[in-house]
Amino acid sequence: MPLPTPGKNEKESDFMKRCMPVSSKETKDSKQAVAICMSQFRRKKKSKGILNQADDEYRAEKYKKEYGE
Repeated sequence: MPLPTPGKNEKESDFMKRCMPVSSKETKDSKQAVAICMSQFRRKKKSKGILNQADDEYRAEKYKKEYGE
């Protein structure tokens, strides 16, 4: 199943809620699933110059805790 892509004005938290069920089917490792979704979101937003590495690291920790480590 193809991974979702973030909508134009979609918030990261909303995107993660849509993406995690799909990426979790791709891999049983929750860390990997979080990384896949963050990569999808980051790719879209970085093309607009919105995110930086510190933001990425903070959010990765947040979602690992939320979706299980």
